[in-house]
Amino acid sequence: MDNDYCFTFSWNSATNYILLGGSYGACLRSLEAERYSKYISTASNVLSSQLSTVTSYVACGTRNGSILLWDIRSLKQHDSTPLFGLHVRGKFNSSVTCLNMLRDENYLISTSANGKLLQWDLRMRRVALLFCHGVKDESNFSYTKSIIDSGENYLIS
Repeated sequence: MDNDYCFTFSWNSATNYILLGGSYGACLRSLEAERYSKYISTASNVLSSQLSTVTSYVACGTRNGSILLWDIRSLKQHDSTPLFGLHVRGKFNSSVTCLNMLRDENYLISTSANGKLLQWDLRMRRVALLFCHGVKDESNFSYTKSIIDSGENYLIS
C-alpha cells in the first residue's frame, strides 16, 4: 500500500495481526514477524475492516457496497480472490462504513452510508436482519459507525 490512502484498520490482539484498508485493497501484517505481509486487492476502496478472533476470517467493506471475506490461512502473497463475498443489490447498495463481528463469529453487522444496518449470517451467506434508520439525502455521505457492547445486548449506531 505504498503511496496509497489508509481508510481503516483492524487489530487482533489474540493473533497479533493488523489489517490496513485503503485504496483498492488491504494489507495484512503480522506484528510478530515484521517481514510477513499479504496484500489483498479489491475492485473498490476498503472503508471498513474486521479481523476475527476465533476463526481466521478477514472481512473488508468497500465503497461499492461489497463485503469480502478471506481466510488468513489460505491467503497468497498478493490475493484478489475472496473466500466469498456478501452483496446487497438494488436500493440497499451503499458504501460499507463499519463492520462488527459477533462473538461466535457466525454473524457480521455491517453499517452503510445510506443508514442501513445489516446482520449477515456468515454460514448461510445472506442477510439475517435489516435495521433501517434511513438517510434521506445519500449525496450527504456519512461515515456511520456501529458499536456492540461486550454482552451483545445493545447495538449503537
